[in-house]
Amino acid sequence: SRNSLRQKFGLPAGAFILSTVGFMIPWKDHPRLAELMIPWLKRRPDLFIQIIAAEHFNQEVAAYAQGCRIALAKLSDQVGGRILHVDGYPSDLELVERLIASNLGYVWCPFDTGSSSAAAAQFITARCPLVATDSSHYAYLGSGILRGPKKSMEAFVDLVMGVAGDYSVLEKLWSAQWS
Repeated sequence: SRNSLRQKFGLPAGAFILSTVGFMIPWKDHPRLAELMIPWLKRRPDLFIQIIAAEHFNQEVAAYAQGCRIALAKLSDQVGGRILHVDGYPSDLELVERLIASNLGYVWCPFDTGSSSAAAAQFITARCPLVATDSSHYAYLGSGILRGPKKSMEAFVDLVMGVAGDYSVLEKLWSAQWS
């Protein structure tokens, strides 16, 4: 059950868990997205963000990944530890379990790329509703994804948080994941 998985990973039973998956690479910009979510976190004490993001295999971005770790830790400190960075490479089972424990996922990608569709597919496997920037690569993933424009990170975060606050939209996405 969701609550037993939350207990397993130290996530609060009554929290709203918003999760993402993706490498720590510049165009994913996990720290900037998390920073844009800070006002929402301050208004919603039940909201936790779980960022499942490992260092990319390309060593050219190793320094960038280290900067991400530091930035995410500082941002989390601003909201009482409610931005959780899951670093490293969890097993496939742990990844799916963490997403099952989530209420909603998000995948930001400023352009069409197959790697983001791989991240989005993880949410489909876990049957977790997802908000993602629109990509031609998502066509096969079904209707449990709300696709948003790539116009800006700010607009994307507003869309994610709008869905997180609208039970009827969440219910439709959840139902689509299970149909």
